[in-house]
Amino acid sequence: MKGREADVLMIAVTDGEGSHPGSRQWTASRLRRQRPSESALALERLGLDVSALNWQRLRLPDSGVEAQEAALFERLLALLRPNDRVVCTWQSDGHCDHEATGRATARAASTNNACLIEVPVWAWHWARPDDPRVPWASAHKLLLDSQVLASKRYAIAAHISQVSADGQHAAVLSPDTLERLLQPFELVFL
Repeated sequence: MKGREADVLMIAVTDGEGSHPGSRQWTASRLRRQRPSESALALERLGLDVSALNWQRLRLPDSGVEAQEAALFERLLALLRPNDRVVCTWQSDGHCDHEATGRATARAASTNNACLIEVPVWAWHWARPDDPRVPWASAHKLLLDSQVLASKRYAIAAHISQVSADGQHAAVLSPDTLERLLQPFELVFL
């Protein structure tokens, strides 16, 4: 991917400031600063030159995207072009923001004749291999070699606020969730 950053538009819909309700360590204001830094470090660990990325942060309220879904759709509609490949969270991911983002992105991609690639993210908290809520038959596995998987593991570890307990609460990404996230493949829905 190195050198192709100019071909990528990244959009962060929220800053994830609501991930630790009631935490004294990870307050919403601290998370608004921390989560974008974690994302930048993770991208660097994946080999991307973050300074060369076209990265837009929409700063919609965490857990409030659904109320702004129509505006998000309009914003995405203006950005997407025919034949773009658009990667977003799966519309049935089990997290309100992921699902609203997935729906808005799917509508914008369909309207602009772009290729939609949906990725389960939050689903790894709840989905098991036989879970009937997941359309396994229409999923595609993209195999990851050991070097890519190691880079992915290193990138996930950059999200300190998500992988560490805060003294009051367990880590957002439990060991079971991390195990599912770090399988030797990416699962996508086309």
